[in-house]
Amino acid sequence: ITIGPDHNGHVCDWNEGARAASGFDGSEVLGLHFVDQLLAQECRAAVAESISYAWMGERVRGFRALVRTKSGRQAHMHLSPALRWEAAKGCHDVLLTGWPDTSHSIRV
Repeated sequence: ITIGPDHNGHVCDWNEGARAASGFDGSEVLGLHFVDQLLAQECRAAVAESISYAWMGERVRGFRALVRTKSGRQAHMHLSPALRWEAAKGCHDVLLTGWPDTSHSIRV
């Protein structure tokens, strides 16, 4: 799973793994605010804080999140944020990589 929120938190990168886990095609989520529109309420603050620290270049531990799916359910995912240099764009961005959390052990 690869998800890229831009500096304002809007989805600008959404790969096939994210599509398979959520049911949303990239065209349906690009431009949406990742935290406010695609996460369950109970994990929004913690995820937003982790992404914020990643944008500041801080090392951030991975976290579990509940991501809203196209079917209206919640997908349990483990995500790790990292700041990366995007040479083609000439700027930094945060990349969330991860995998589905099949243990459903979300603790926010």
